[in-house]
Amino acid sequence: MLLAETSDSTGSYIGKLERGEINVQIKNLEKIAAALNTNVFAYFDPNPYEEL
Repeated sequence: MLLAETSDSTGSYIGKLERGEINVQIKNLEKIAAALNTNVFAYFDPNPYEEL
């Protein structure tokens, strides 16, 4: 619920995303990334741990 509240969404919407029932829109992905203190591009990086 905290992610939903922080990303100005609903728990139902976040749950559907997690289960792969719906596709995320870019504007919502940006809100989710901001709520998680990350960057949208991190979700598309094929090797996120390469620099480690």
